[in-house]
Amino acid sequence: MVWLSGIATLVMGTTWLLHGILLEDLARDFLGERLEREALHAIEQLQQDRQSTPVVLDSASQSYQIFHHL
Repeated sequence: MVWLSGIATLVMGTTWLLHGILLEDLARDFLGERLEREALHAIEQLQQDRQSTPVVLDSASQSYQIFHHL
């Protein structure tokens, strides 16, 4: 029984380690794509806001808020 519990512990540890590695890779890929999409969206918003906002009101514009958030 002790021998079997040692093997079970080894198998569970290996499974836990592999599961963690796979989840980390998946999260990195997902977050990378999401951050890239958000950056492209923010750039598009800045460009649209730049075209519609006078330079005098620039500090109060949405582009300032977006840039500050980034």
